[in-house]
Amino acid sequence: MSELKRAGSTWPPTIPVLVSMLAPTPEDFGMPATGEAWREALAHAHEPRRHRWSHEAVRLAGNAVGWWDLTHTTAQSQWPRLEKRFVREYQALVNRVMAGEDLTPRQLLEHDGHRSQAELAERAGQERADRLVDDAGLPHRMNADQGLRSLRAALGRG
Repeated sequence: MSELKRAGSTWPPTIPVLVSMLAPTPEDFGMPATGEAWREALAHAHEPRRHRWSHEAVRLAGNAVGWWDLTHTTAQSQWPRLEKRFVREYQALVNRVMAGEDLTPRQLLEHDGHRSQAELAERAGQERADRLVDDAGLPHRMNADQGLRSLRAALGRG
């Protein structure tokens, strides 16, 4: 509070100023500030699996924006758009940490109008494959032994 007083601000602070001073920040939860997180994501976008991230939220936000876009965008006009998207993703993750939630990967809701034809086709193919797996009564994931047993049973060699 003495810093506020020394800076020449009104004392006692107004309610909005006091609320902003008491609001939790990412740093209060062991996370880097948004600007630091953005710089870290940019600096290590070329090797996201090798880097030891300051916090999982930084990696998840960078991944949501896209490592390829972060390493291959050369047009200066595209950087503000990427940074804005990163900030939105990172802030959503910060809010989840502040609420005590787990950071298992999940995406913000988006409109399909923002997706490319390739992304839409990939999603449609994945959904169709998932339906076929469900209809066949197969598990969605198998280890190597389970896969071999399933193949042998299908070939009548099990």
